[in-house]
Amino acid sequence: MAVFDAACVGGVRGGSNQEIGIASARRKALVSWFGDFPTAAFENPAKFQHRAGAKIAARTEDSPSVQRWNSTMTTRIIGTLLLLVGGARAEAAMITWEWAGPVTGYQCAFGPCSIDSVVPLGSPVKVSMTFNPIVPTPPVPSTPCYKGTASVSLNVLGQTYTNTGHVWDEAHGFGPGICVPGYNFVEVVVPGWGSGGPALPGGWVPFGFGLDGLWWGGDLTSVQPNAIGTQLPEFYRPQQSSPQRFTASLQAVPNAVPVPEPATFFLLSTGLSAAAWWRRRQ
Repeated sequence: MAVFDAACVGGVRGGSNQEIGIASARRKALVSWFGDFPTAAFENPAKFQHRAGAKIAARTEDSPSVQRWNSTMTTRIIGTLLLLVGGARAEAAMITWEWAGPVTGYQCAFGPCSIDSVVPLGSPVKVSMTFNPIVPTPPVPSTPCYKGTASVSLNVLGQTYTNTGHVWDEAHGFGPGICVPGYNFVEVVVPGWGSGGPALPGGWVPFGFGLDGLWWGGDLTSVQPNAIGTQLPEFYRPQQSSPQRFTASLQAVPNAVPVPEPATFFLLSTGLSAAAWWRRRQ
């Protein structure tokens, strides 16, 4: 500190050239903050201390550079948190589509139809599908038309049947499961749709075999198709009737929107709390 004091006052009282250079640089920095440093600091120390304290407070609170730094840091923190939230949504961008419509007919391959007595024409039917429409990497690299799985549900007469569907884009999913470039259809195959589900009135239970599912013309995107074709599950009465199914005309349910994942809510609330805490600190 002796070398520092001497260099600041203007006289050199020993010390290496490096020490004197450091002292000179410190003096210039202090003068830029407090004005005439030697006179204020050594001729009137009390006045200098008061003046320095006031200047430091002013610099800390009102300096444009400090304000810019605060603003920049706040922006960076919020931006980083938004990127994290965006990343979470990209990784877990599950959406749900719904279609609804009335029963329009029946398919009974092994005898007369009797399921119409339980599910009459016009009965409301709803089909939903929850999946991620954006698959950066095909689950099976050798079969790029296979887009992974979806949760597919059928609701009829207050009963719900949910099973795993396999999503194919430009492929014969209901057939051999091979890619067919230019085949402009999306097929969602639900093997054994309804298996393990509840019985309908009259003891009609899901048959649990076959390649059921749904399909639509076009490509697989995040835009819901307005209408779909379906092959709904078969139902039968054990030892009383053969497997039978009903058909339905299904249209998109409006205003079905993606629901953010719990992780998104957590990250967003954390980000807002961090931003509020940062602003209170200023």
